[in-house]
Amino acid sequence: MVEDYEDIDVKLSYLDGCGNVTGPDRFGRVADQLWADDSWSPVDEYRYTYDRAGNRTSRDNVLKTDHSLDETYTYDDLDRLKFSERGDDGQHDANPRCERGQRDHL
Repeated sequence: MVEDYEDIDVKLSYLDGCGNVTGPDRFGRVADQLWADDSWSPVDEYRYTYDRAGNRTSRDNVLKTDHSLDETYTYDDLDRLKFSERGDDGQHDANPRCERGQRDHL
């Protein structure tokens, strides 16, 4: 499970160093993505987690140890994205164009 993006000289892989498929979890969702250059040196790697409803709850950048590119996601009771947070950047409302009260009475 490797996709070669020739135009930008990177590969997206769902394999570990031994050729075992590690990318998707048992439900077929992306759990681990490795982006590598043509010599298979890692450029980026992400690991994802999900809640029981299948909503992505986090994306961790494995190669960036300061966690500045890690993301977490929060959902409301109807599984709609409510907030996202990136590194130390703070929480961001998923729908910044609406005031919080405008969505509550829909």
